[in-house]
Amino acid sequence: RISKVEKTDVAKVMILKIQGPLYDGSERALTNLRIEVSLRKDLVLEPSVKEVVPPYADLRPYSICLMDLKEILAEKVRALLWRSRARDLYDLWFLLRKNIALDAGLIDKKLEYYGLKFDRKLFFRKIKDIGKIWESELKPLVATLPSFKVVEADVVEKFKEI
Repeated sequence: RISKVEKTDVAKVMILKIQGPLYDGSERALTNLRIEVSLRKDLVLEPSVKEVVPPYADLRPYSICLMDLKEILAEKVRALLWRSRARDLYDLWFLLRKNIALDAGLIDKKLEYYGLKFDRKLFFRKIKDIGKIWESELKPLVATLPSFKVVEADVVEKFKEI
């Protein structure tokens, strides 16, 4: 059931109360599932469609629209400059380690939404600031959390190129 609905200028958020695998019939055993849908209409690259066939007989096959990974990477850069959350740096680092290409033009297109252009010095400063919240924000979410210093060095090295 829908527990809460919030709407901002850029997103609509719904929090659902669902019966997860540990549900025992009680209200307190319900799990919160947060769904955030962006209201921005600024996709630059064509999304792809993937057919998913779940391994469970009670789930029907479905199609899902996927954002291009280069565009997700550019979104993470925008998020780092706009809101500075540790998870955005972690996601950016993860994508870079998967050899997703940096596209300076695409990053600038994403930043246009907020009237910004990529600024390497500001970007590096935002990364450094995340060091203060790295463990407290990510430790509960990531089983094997890489050290902030390693992530910072990897990302800074990649962004020296653009």
